[in-house]
Amino acid sequence: MSASELARTLKGQGAPDGRSRNFMNRILATAVSATLAFAAAAAVAQAAIDGEVKKVDKPAARITLKHAEVKQFDMPPMTGAYKVADPGMLDRVQPGDHVRFSLERLNNQYTITRIDVQK
Repeated sequence: MSASELARTLKGQGAPDGRSRNFMNRILATAVSATLAFAAAAAVAQAAIDGEVKKVDKPAARITLKHAEVKQFDMPPMTGAYKVADPGMLDRVQPGDHVRFSLERLNNQYTITRIDVQK
């Protein structure tokens, strides 16, 4: 497709030989593929991690967890204190609870973005 045909296609005039439909289908397919790839990357970034609550510090909006390996950050199993994205999450947990959580790096700080008590 020449530059002038591309310009006509983008303006909605289309190419006289019907190639504009194929061109637009390729653009749509590329956009869908990129969206799916981004969603898959986001799912990997939010992989659930198993842990045990050791301490809850509501005034500081922090929780101390003994947790399994966090592969996304190349972090070995350890005990660490983490900020929580939503302080209300701390109302649902107490020391001794076994939890599954998601950890992200927000503003250069490891932050718990989701936490669920395991039964």
